Amino acid sequence: VASHLQALDMGQDQRLKDLGRRLRAGVEGGVLQVESHMFWTAPRLFWEMPLSLAARLSEAALVVVKGDANYRRLVGDRQWAWETPLSEVIGDWFPSCALVLRTFKAEIAVGLRAGQGEAAAKEDA
Repeated sequence: VASHLQALDMGQDQRLKDLGRRLRAGVEGGVLQVESHMFWTAPRLFWEMPLSLAARLSEAALVVVKGDANYRRLVGDRQWAWETPLSEVIGDWFPSCALVLRTFKAEIAVGLRAGQGEAAAKEDA
């Protein structure tokens, strides 16, 4: 995280520098917490999350889930209908509100508007 914040600080774009400053202030002020856990690099689906980690995440106002592999683990690496709401997929078992960020690498996605999945698949072909 520190190296990413430093890269933002050294960038040319003032908006990115401002973002880096705000993120650093959040970390230093305890508003934004970055924590590690062995689960994040384990080949397990999110509904197999250890209870201790789920309990910790349940204390958060928001959990950021980043990356294509984590996205696929979150939705069970299954071919859902693209229009299926994420909230329907993760239901009651995810312990907090989630912000899910990813690059569209695999044709596994939920929460898209009608036609978006088909358009992305055509673009990728």
